[in-house]
Formats: sequence, C-alpha cells, structure tokens
Amino acid sequence: MNTMNGSIDHHDILLLAERMRVEERLLMAAFAAEGRGARILTPAEISLTVGERSMDGQMVIVRLPAGREGSTLALLLDDAGATVINGPDLTARLEDRARLLHWVNDTGFATLPATVAFSEEAVLAAADAIGYPVVLSPLDAGQQSVIVHDRETAEAVVEHRAVLGGERALVVRQAISGVDLRRIVVAGEATFVAAATGDWPIRDETAWQPEQTSEVDIQLADGLRSVLGSGVYHADCIDATPLTVLKVRSLANFRVFHDAGQDVAGAIVRHALARGAEVADVAAVS
Repeated sequence: MNTMNGSIDHHDILLLAERMRVEERLLMAAFAAEGRGARILTPAEISLTVGERSMDGQMVIVRLPAGREGSTLALLLDDAGATVINGPDLTARLEDRARLLHWVNDTGFATLPATVAFSEEAVLAAADAIGYPVVLSPLDAGQQSVIVHDRETAEAVVEHRAVLGGERALVVRQAISGVDLRRIVVAGEATFVAAATGDWPIRDETAWQPEQTSEVDIQLADGLRSVLGSGVYHADCIDATPLTVLKVRSLANFRVFHDAGQDVAGAIVRHALARGAEVADVAAVS
C-alpha cells in the first residue's frame, strides 16, 4: 500500500508504528484471539488528502511516541473517516508540554512547578530561580529534555537551540534524583500500575516493577479519564501524598506488564473493539 487515497488493503486493525516491536506482536496476537486481523502501518506508507474520506470503516491504533507527527497523523486519519485510538484531541494534548502541564495544574492534580520562558534571558532567570540542576524541555513532547547542572551549561544549551533551530520557548522545571516513581497506565477502562526508584526526568532504562493497583491509583486514573477520555496512555508520578504528576504520554512500552502476567494488550484490544462498536452504532442510527 503506497497511498491511503488509493486501494486500501483492509485488515481489521492498523497499528500505526515505525516498526514491529514486542508490543505490536502482543497486540496482533490479542486481536487474533478475538478473530480480528491486525498489521503494522508505518508513517512512510501514508499520503492523505484533507477532506477525502478514504478510510471509512477502518480502525487505526496510534502507536507512535508523543510528538507533532503523531498528532498530525491522528488528525488526518480521523479526517479520512478512520476510528483512531488515540484520537486527535488526545494526541494533540499529549504532544504539547505546556498545554498538558496547564491542564494538569488546572484540573487539580499535584505537579512540579513549571515556568515557560520565551527568551534566553527568561530561561536563564527561571533556571536561576529554581536552582540547578534543572530540566529544560521543548514545547513539543517529541523532542528530548535536557538536564543542566549549572548556568554556563544552560547558556550553551539555550544559545545552541536559538542559533541552530530558531527555537526560543522552553519549559523549565526542577530535576530530581532518587525518588519513588509510580506509572499509572490507562488502557480503556482498565488500570495498571508499576513502581520504580529513579530520577526526573525519567530515563529509558528505569526498571519498572508492576504492582497491584491501589485505591489512590484508581482515583488518579479515573481523574485522567474524566478529562482525557478512555484512551491508551500513562501518567508518570512521584509516589507521594498526593501523587505528583510529572508527565502523561501515549503508552508505547508495556512488555514489562506482559512479563509479569498482566494483560495490557488484551485491555487495549477490548477498548479498541468497544470503541469500534460505539462508532458503528452511531453510524447505524444516523
């Protein structure tokens, strides 16, 4: 399939992902157990014309990390008539760090203080006020955060971004080491939890250990659903009273739960099929 505007090879489910990984294989097996076929759809295969409904009746599960490309693809796929999980509203919110932090704060969740600064001088002033080390994060969640340990390094980072990328705005937050972390996974109406000890920002190699959900975990997950909806995402938190939300992202990695005997893939499949049934019911009525 070279274009989504031409003839479409209709598998039941398309998994929008850059490549085949363990998680994609788990999802394919879970869909197969429900009698449904799923395959990988890479961004390189997609060419969509705005306003042309070339994907009516197709379901797409967005498996890309948070970022501008993923949110744009979710919007275009929705525009083309596909049922998209996570949909354009959710992916757009998770893509923008400042908007997400505004929502977290505005909806009453505890979070770390964050300053959004739009010039080199303002970024440095915010970093000085917070105290080093600090985390400097681009607005686009698809771009990497940087930890800086002193003003000289902060000056170099900000100047590099401004000169080479023409980028000014940065989110400035405190860096934290050796804290208890909690990952709350929302997979439709199901909730999964893992714990770790590590740093903020959270490293890729952080060793998450799945645990049983507590009442506090359920309350936070339900709070997320009440505003974001029942998609497929996770919130990383400092395990304190109350839980301090650090970030919310689309759920990409969940093999650690599978290894612990927790069926996240099955929960995602149940959510997707339920969402597909809802869309079909609405279409039948209209």
